[in-house]
Amino acid sequence: MSLTFPMSADLARARNRCPHVFLTVLAAALVAGCGPKVQSVATDAGNGYQKGEPPMCYQHRTEARPTGSSKNNIWVHINNTCSYLVDCVVWDDLTEQQHRMIAPEYQTRSFMIAPEASQRSVDTKFDCTWKR
Repeated sequence: MSLTFPMSADLARARNRCPHVFLTVLAAALVAGCGPKVQSVATDAGNGYQKGEPPMCYQHRTEARPTGSSKNNIWVHINNTCSYLVDCVVWDDLTEQQHRMIAPEYQTRSFMIAPEASQRSVDTKFDCTWKR
């Protein structure tokens, strides 16, 4: 037996050693691949509207921009690549306030949520409504 590569006798035994493991892994991969790719986190709000966390086509991020002093302006940047308007209420843990942010379809928006803040980061929670 070699330490650098398997010998041909070892390879012959390895092929027949665990065929049930291969079949189990193959069956699990096929079953997992047949389910839905992305689960919706929204609920039906009536009249064709959805409510909940933003859809996948709606991206957001926060940014701290330094001011002239040692403070920061906290911004939320939104990129709506959806084919529909998304209307969100955003809560942040820095000001502990809600901010309404409307992003029309295929547009970007930036909103300042905390001017002259001493912190550099903020946690946000989005609660959105949209109609497909």
